[in-house]
Amino acid sequence: MVPGADILVGVPCYKDGPMIERCLQSLIEPGVQILIVDNGSPADVKQVLHGRGIVIRNALNRYVNPAWNQMMQLFLAERRHDLLVLANSDLVLDPGWADKLRTQQRKVRSDQIIFGFDAPRGHATRGEFFALSRRAAAACCPIPDDLLVLGGDDFIFHVADGIGCEKHAVKELTLSHVIRGTYDKSPEVWRIGRCDTAAWFEHVLPALVPQRINQFLRDEAAT
Repeated sequence: MVPGADILVGVPCYKDGPMIERCLQSLIEPGVQILIVDNGSPADVKQVLHGRGIVIRNALNRYVNPAWNQMMQLFLAERRHDLLVLANSDLVLDPGWADKLRTQQRKVRSDQIIFGFDAPRGHATRGEFFALSRRAAAACCPIPDDLLVLGGDDFIFHVADGIGCEKHAVKELTLSHVIRGTYDKSPEVWRIGRCDTAAWFEHVLPALVPQRINQFLRDEAAT
C-alpha cells in the first residue's frame, strides 16, 4: 500500500513476464498505488507481480473487461483515490506521467476521462491508457458481462459521454508500446473478440448503453 496515494492505476496481467516488468516499473511514481489483476498468469508472471502493489488473483483468465470491472469496483468501494487509471500491460509510461495527469485534473475540475499520448504512433490513447474520475467510474461499472476482451473501452466512453463527462488528451503525458501486446499474442481469445464485436453492434450500443445512461441519471437525480 502507498500511503496517501491519490491515483490508483490498474493493470490486467496475463502473459509475458518481461513485458509486464517493464510496464510496472514505468508506473512507479510518487502518490501512485498500483493495482494488478492476475488473470490466471503463469509462474514467470506471478514472480514479476510479487510485491508490486495490490493484487487481485483470478484462478483462471477472466479477460480484460471483467478485470476492469474488478478494478472499478475496488476503486469505488475504497474511496481513497481521486482517479482510476486503466492501463494495458504492454505499455511503458514516460517519467512524470502522474503529475501531468494531476495537472489536467486540476485544470478542468470536472468529471472527465483523461487520455495520454502515444508518442511513437502520434495519437491519443484510447483503450490502452485512460483515467476515470469517480463519477465516470460509477456510471460505467460494470461493463456488460458478454463483453470480455473488446468493447469495454467503447462502453465506458459512450456512457461517460452520455452523462456529460468531458474527454481530454494530454499530449505531454507520453507513453509507448514496447512490443506486441497480450491480445496480439493470444490467438485463443480472437474468437472471443469476434463475439464481442457482434454483441457490441447487436445490442450493447443500441440498447445497453442508453439504458445505463438513463438509469444512472435517474438514480443520480433521485439522491
